[in-house]
Amino acid sequence: PKFGPDLQVAPTGAQMGGSVVDYENGLSFLTVHGSGHMVPQFRPQAALHMVRKVLGDEMFSPPLPEDGILESMSEREFQKAMDEWTDAARSPPYVGVEEEEGATLMQRAEQLMA
Repeated sequence: PKFGPDLQVAPTGAQMGGSVVDYENGLSFLTVHGSGHMVPQFRPQAALHMVRKVLGDEMFSPPLPEDGILESMSEREFQKAMDEWTDAARSPPYVGVEEEEGATLMQRAEQLMA
């Protein structure tokens, strides 16, 4: 295709691809940006990442500090905490799809679903 998300050629590193809301009862609500309900078609790498995290019972991102802790922080402390959280969220184990030689993203997704 000559349009869409496949145009990016150079690696850009970890990018924010969506958001997660974790509820107290163990339910997580995950949004994948730029895909609507067609995540596997329009965001195959994000879909594979999501499937691996769900099947492995892994967290999608590190937890944020509780509201009371955030509210008690100074502006400088808050910015530092958010910078540290962002660095952690952009690092393993929260990001990174292991490359399997010769396998495309779709082949890997099919292997996981089999």
